[in-house]
Amino acid sequence: MNQNDAGLMEVQFWGVRGSHPAPLTPDYIRQKIASVVQRIRPADVVSQDSRERFLATLPEDIFSTPGGNTTCIEVRPNDQNLFIIDAGTGIIELGRKLRAGTIPNQEIHVFFTHFHYDHIQGLPFFVPAYNPGVTVHFYSPEPDIEFTLKDHMKHPYFPVTMQDFMTKKLVFHTIPTDTPIKFPGDVTVIAHQVRHPGRAYGYKVQNLDRSAIFVPDYEILQEDFLPSPEAESFFFGADLLVLDTMYTLGEAIEKINWGHSSFSIGIEFAHKMQVKNLYLFHHEPVNDDRRMYTNLRSAEWFAQRMVGKKIHVFLAEEGKIVRL
Repeated sequence: MNQNDAGLMEVQFWGVRGSHPAPLTPDYIRQKIASVVQRIRPADVVSQDSRERFLATLPEDIFSTPGGNTTCIEVRPNDQNLFIIDAGTGIIELGRKLRAGTIPNQEIHVFFTHFHYDHIQGLPFFVPAYNPGVTVHFYSPEPDIEFTLKDHMKHPYFPVTMQDFMTKKLVFHTIPTDTPIKFPGDVTVIAHQVRHPGRAYGYKVQNLDRSAIFVPDYEILQEDFLPSPEAESFFFGADLLVLDTMYTLGEAIEKINWGHSSFSIGIEFAHKMQVKNLYLFHHEPVNDDRRMYTNLRSAEWFAQRMVGKKIHVFLAEEGKIVRL
């Protein structure tokens, strides 16, 4: 982060899938390679520059991938705080990076939206949590957070227990909803309950005049468009909204009460709340890369047609960094 930019907030995606991991299969990789080979002309390989130009012309679904890890987002609201939203399999690679880098004040703050498998399954492999010099804070509005996290790290589910092998500096926080929690440097975090089976929560991270909201699981219904002081206080005017948009509208209609939203409903909701930038998140694991980028194009078209240029729509992809 650039310390000269007061209030700069940095967000990085480490896991963007919902339900379960979606690794690239060998057959799918071969299909990508075959698609590249079919496009190559002799003039594309005569020099390094020509090769770079050729690669730049490849469609996103061939040359890139949104990734296959389950939900995990790194948030650095300033140089004094390191926040993590959820501990899906994406937290494993994040942990490797943190082991080789710097952890502010040797403290990590992990916020859980809920405890479904795709949001906790990477935690046992989070390397910094085994460092005795690191303090790891866990947060949730659920009162049984400590029991829940420890209970899934024991026999017969896992051979290593949290209390015996992780750092002794584990701190469990049960936090209120719709109430700011203060952190160093004028940073606040607010939890807000959203609709999802078994309850789930979104988090709003605010630093000075910049705000980012993370709601990985949320089934948005018509009633959510009605006036609500709590929801409007939480969502309204956010610079960044990372939102569960797992389905197309047709899929969402077929899967009512499954706990997820469509990108079209998400765009309308973000527009109502006057959000500036919307990142489509919690991707359906059965969707391949071509389907993911096709959905993005459809979402961009829908946003342009329905709300004009008032909202920018992006696809959450592993490794992508967003600076506010």
